[in-house]
This record gives sequence, structure tokens and C-alpha cells, in this order.
Amino acid sequence: MKLYIQGCIISTDRSYVRIGYSNEVEFLESYVDNCYYIKVPKGYKWSDLYNKNLKVLKDQVIEETNNIKVPNQIYELNGLKLRKLVHTDYVISQYLIKDIKEYKMLMNETQCQILIPQKSDYEFNKYIALLSQNPYIEVIDYSDLVSLKNFYAVNLSWKSKSLTSSNEFAFNTKKFYTKYILEPIDIQNSFINILKSKLAVYGLDLLRYPIDDNVKTVDHVVWRYTDLNKQETYKSDYYPLNDIFRQVDHCDFELTTPNMVIFNDFKNRYQNIDFLTNWTTFNTLDKIGREWSSSITWQPISTDFNQDYEQDSQGNIAMRASFSADITHYTVYDKTYYDIQKTILSLFDLDTKEFFEEIILE
Repeated sequence: MKLYIQGCIISTDRSYVRIGYSNEVEFLESYVDNCYYIKVPKGYKWSDLYNKNLKVLKDQVIEETNNIKVPNQIYELNGLKLRKLVHTDYVISQYLIKDIKEYKMLMNETQCQILIPQKSDYEFNKYIALLSQNPYIEVIDYSDLVSLKNFYAVNLSWKSKSLTSSNEFAFNTKKFYTKYILEPIDIQNSFINILKSKLAVYGLDLLRYPIDDNVKTVDHVVWRYTDLNKQETYKSDYYPLNDIFRQVDHCDFELTTPNMVIFNDFKNRYQNIDFLTNWTTFNTLDKIGREWSSSITWQPISTDFNQDYEQDSQGNIAMRASFSADITHYTVYDKTYYDIQKTILSLFDLDTKEFFEEIILE
């Protein structure tokens, strides 16, 4: 097993490593307390030592330590088996990028950022070669089935030892996309789908405007959104409203039927809060599975007979009544996406790179 500490990789079969000061250089593997002891005179650097178990990456003055546990836990990311060599937390993130041609890795002793060019056929050997140049982790094993996906801030100290990701979204370093966890189209589709099922139970079809001249149904309600995303509240700088705002959609409807019984019953039920108007809220799942409630405000239905004696596609005289609804809902930014986008862009910032070691494979 291996441990990275103070710029040096130490190989040992013991579970612990301890560095201490002494008048002489001494390397001792203790089977009693399962510890590998390194003793050096104060002020010594790694370059002052010679031992086959040491691989010096950064020559520096050696400092005393307590017992440090050698990492031995293996983590699996989509079939790729890794082990961290540092005794502290180590965080790995990897991103698929549209507009780069080379594999890029930026790393230090606490984290590793891997940028993978989006291709139809990923060059897996390059990916493994890149990871193998990271001295703070060790590639243990991998299979041909390893798939390169996005991983966001995976800590190689988590209790979960096997992680999978199917996220194939490819970022673009030159563009900011508009990303939402919950967006208006989700609410609008949810509302129409629920309304369609309610009208179907009543015996009415729900059709989108404009309707086909060859439509076969004679009892139906036609819908269309006439005012979308009217802003009601604005994004705030304060939590929890810093990524949420409220909007209102307006939807118009027209009931069409040649059946006077259906026509009168629908209007009576609507006006007496017995049908549709008694439905005032509905829930929509966002992209991470949370429920968001939206409210419905139904407007009065037209009470005039509104019969223009026009024939429908079946040659029937149709009676019509119009009504409308205002749907108040939330729109939610994908805050995680924007945080990740900022991270990616910062990796291309020359001022940021001074904190990382950079490796590029073309």
C-alpha cells in the first residue's frame, strides 16, 4: 500500500506511518503496532534520504507526524477502481466538454478536476494514462465496460464505495446555457395532462388550438395559452429565494358541443364549483424528483347562449361557451449546474491554475 505525505509517496505493508526526529536516519517496520517508522534528524529533506520505499515528488523539509493511517479503501466509479493515497479527503470531479480536443487534468493534494472532450468514441486508454499521472490517487483496476460520464465532487472518503453516473450532459466553455430544475414548460404540460384526464372522465376531448378541420369529436374543449410567464416575483439575493421566482400563465378555453344537456350541465357545474373550478392546485415533479405546487384561478364562464349556427365537421349546430384559467407557478434555476459551470470556466483561468498542477494529453 502507498501513502502520499509531505511531497513523498511511501510504500509499506503496515497500516500506519509515523515520522519522528532522531539523531540518525532509521526506517523500521513494526509488526507489534503495525506501523512503519521513519526517523530523521530535524531539518532533513527527502533528498537527504535513500530508501526504495520512498518516491520523492516534492523535495521539502520533513516534519514530525502522529500515526497516519495508510489509505486502503478502494472506490469504484462506473467500473473504474481507484484508491486515494492521501490520508485526508480527496475530491474528484470529471466533466464532458464539447469544445476541447485534449484530455486535461488539474490537480493538487485535495482535489482533481478532469476535463474529457466529448467524442462519439472516447479514447479510454488516454483517460487511464491521464489518471495514472495523478500522484495522489492510484488506479487499481478497470474493465472494458467503464463508461466516461460526469461525476461531480466525489469524495474518496465517503462511506459509499461504489458510485455510478449516467449523466452525459456536455458542457461548453464558451457558452452559458439556461438551465432549470423546474421550468414553465414542465408546469404547462402537467396542467394540460391533468385537465385532459378530468375532461375525459366527463366525456369531453381536450384539443389544442387550432383544431384540425377533420376532427371527429363533436364534444370537446379547445385550449391555448395566450399569455405565458408573466412575472409575479423576482429572483432574490437571499436564501431560499435566490434561485426561484414566481410566474403566471393564462390559458383560454372554449367548450363546443351540439348537445344542450352537456352544454347546460357543464356550465352549471363550472359556476357552482362542482367541476373544474373545484380543482385549484396541482403538483409537478422537478428534474431531481421534488414536488412543486402550482395554483389555478378559474375565471367566469360566458353565460350567453353564444350560438352562431355554424356547422361543425359533423354537420351539427355547435353551442359554445368560453372560460379561462390563470396558473401561478414557480420557475427554479439549476443552481448546481451554474456552480459546476463556474468551476469549469475557472479551470481555464490562468489565475486559478497556480493552485493546480496541469497535465494535458492530446
